[in-house]
Amino acid sequence: MSSEALSDIFTGKRLRSSDISPGSIAFHFDEVVLYGFATEDYHLFLHDGVALGSGEWLEQAGAARDSFMLFSPGREAVGYEFSEYFDLKSAPWGAHYFSAQESSLG
Repeated sequence: MSSEALSDIFTGKRLRSSDISPGSIAFHFDEVVLYGFATEDYHLFLHDGVALGSGEWLEQAGAARDSFMLFSPGREAVGYEFSEYFDLKSAPWGAHYFSAQESSLG
């Protein structure tokens, strides 16, 4: 995912750095960080139980395997595929994520 593609989508925001790993991605802009990740449970839910990296997974078309897609109307969409699952408990912000998720569920 190029910084050019990101600047087309996040207009007015300057990409300062990015951290990319097989199971997560983080884009650090001026005053905000955008995290993307693929947990095993969520991936299996979205993809009807087809495991990441399995033979059945690899037989799917490339766009069907995108973990997420960024797009801006009138521009070409940019997809990104994670190659591993992400363990939220390993992230320094994981506890905050779980807390926010619990409070949103009521």
